[in-house]
Amino acid sequence: MQTIATDNTKTIAAKKSNLGELTFKYFLNPVKAGIAGFSTFFMLLLFTKFVGYVVGISTIFNVSMNDVLLSLIGFSLIFSIKILENFKG
Repeated sequence: MQTIATDNTKTIAAKKSNLGELTFKYFLNPVKAGIAGFSTFFMLLLFTKFVGYVVGISTIFNVSMNDVLLSLIGFSLIFSIKILENFKG
């Protein structure tokens, strides 16, 4: 009887660890990469706006909601690439 109980416990533990690995691989890694894409795109936008302000092209340095929405392109692009990489291999 103890052998059967031990085998069932190992099977349940293996299923839980596989669920955690799958969650990490298919959800958390793409989200982390998407956040990195968002922040990179947002920093690039801020840098170009700041350079335009310093050079004198624009008189006011402001960040609008459109800049944040435009940066979501970076998130969705990198997130989609990482999700598709998981299904490729």
